[in-house]
Amino acid sequence: MLTDDLRDTAGIRDTIGAAVARNLETTLSLYEKGLESLLAENDRGLKQARIEAATLFDDIARWRGEYYRMALRGEERGRYSDARHLYYRVFSNMKEAAHGLRSVLSAAENHLANKHHIYTGTLRDNLRSMIDTLHSMRDLLEGYRSGNVQSGAELSRQTNERLHQAINRFQMDLLRRIDEQRLSLRGSELYLAFLQFSRDCINRYTIIGLLQRELNDLCAQGGTIANRASKAEKRENAVPALPVPAGA
Repeated sequence: MLTDDLRDTAGIRDTIGAAVARNLETTLSLYEKGLESLLAENDRGLKQARIEAATLFDDIARWRGEYYRMALRGEERGRYSDARHLYYRVFSNMKEAAHGLRSVLSAAENHLANKHHIYTGTLRDNLRSMIDTLHSMRDLLEGYRSGNVQSGAELSRQTNERLHQAINRFQMDLLRRIDEQRLSLRGSELYLAFLQFSRDCINRYTIIGLLQRELNDLCAQGGTIANRASKAEKRENAVPALPVPAGA
C-alpha cells in the first residue's frame, strides 16, 4: 500500500526532504567511520561500516520502489506526476551515492585484510581532510535549499571552487608522492577510489539539491514543470517593445 505521505505533492516534497537529510548524514558518518577505521587498521570497525553502508543502500532502494506504487495511481500528467518523477530522480541519485560508499568501503576492507600499506603523512592528512570537504558540501547544499545560495549557477560555482578544487589538489599530491612514499599500485588505486567517491557524492547531492529546489517551486507556485518552463522560455524570447520617440 502506498504510504499516506506520498499521496500528494507536498507529501512527496516533505518525504524527500527528510530522506535527503537523513541519508546524507548517514553517508558522511559511515564515510568517516570507515576511513578512520582504515587508518587505524581497525578491521572490525571497517567491516561494520561496510555492513551499515550496504544496509543504507538497501533502504534507499526500497524507498525508491515507492515510485512504482505512485505510478499505479494512473496520474500521468500534472503536478503529482512531475513530483513523482522528481522523487525517482532524487532517490536514484542517493542510491548511486550509497552504492559508491559501499564499494569504496569494501575495497578498503580488502586492502586492510591483505595487509597492504596504510597511508602516512600528507596522503593520510588529505583523506581526513576529505571528511571536512564533504561536510562543507552538506552546509553548502543546506544554504541552497534555504535560499542563502540564490541560484543553481552560484551553487555550481561554489561547489567547484570550494570542493572540487580541493579534491584536485589531493589527487596531485598522490602523483607527487607515489615514489617518495613507495606506494603500491593497490594503495594508489584505493586513495583515488576515496577521492572518486567524494567527487561523485558531491555531484549527486548537488543534483539532488537542484531537484529539491525544483520540487519546492512546483509546490509553491503551482502549475507543472513543463508549463512553467514554457512561460520562462516565452519571457526570454519576448521581443522588447520599441522605444517611443520623444514628443510622440
